[in-house]
Amino acid sequence: MRKPAVILRGIRKSFPVKNVLDGLFLTVDEGDLFGIVGPKGSGKTSILKVILGLSRIQSGKVIFGPQYGGGLANGRAACASVLSEPFIPGIAVARYLQKFPFFQKPEVWEKAQTAFATAGFEKQHKRYRDLTAVEKRRFAIALALMKEPKILLLDQPFDGLSEDEAAELGRLLEKLNGEQGITIIFTAETLDQALLAARRIAFVQHGTASRTQDTCDLMGANPSEQASC
Repeated sequence: MRKPAVILRGIRKSFPVKNVLDGLFLTVDEGDLFGIVGPKGSGKTSILKVILGLSRIQSGKVIFGPQYGGGLANGRAACASVLSEPFIPGIAVARYLQKFPFFQKPEVWEKAQTAFATAGFEKQHKRYRDLTAVEKRRFAIALALMKEPKILLLDQPFDGLSEDEAAELGRLLEKLNGEQGITIIFTAETLDQALLAARRIAFVQHGTASRTQDTCDLMGANPSEQASC
């Protein structure tokens, strides 16, 4: 039986005129490739921010598995995220990064090259504005991978991608999950987007989550197909 990676227990987050998360319960297991599906305004991004400690809650509890060292601080230190695209002016990606003292350290730049390779980002000498949408996603994920995370959170990674680009990114997430052993939690507005990568899915509506479902069950796979799901 797999260990839980993160548990959200009775999370409530409110603004004066709206409950963003309304008593949310959700469990993501270690090793999951987990999709959170819901329409705009359903609370998906807020879930990620609560996990990361970027959004205050009125009640409830966030619990990380003890395998990350125990406590919220250690659990969140095991996380990396891509919540939005980075902003880079009109110069080559590598040149921009190397302007910062942090990236001028040989050991850090070596780690960056490893992260680029893992994320399949091969265009570091191109200007950011000249990258394709999926290349920009690969670059952002590579930066997150430099933290060597155990848990990776992505907010709507498939949004705005073409069908081929979305399939390409889905394969990358499956690779990071399968080969690197990273627990991945991502949001999507449609089930079709979630099915590009997720193995388990929770549907969110009005700040509450439905029962988690395996994607094999959602696709109605017959017994002979279950092994490949």
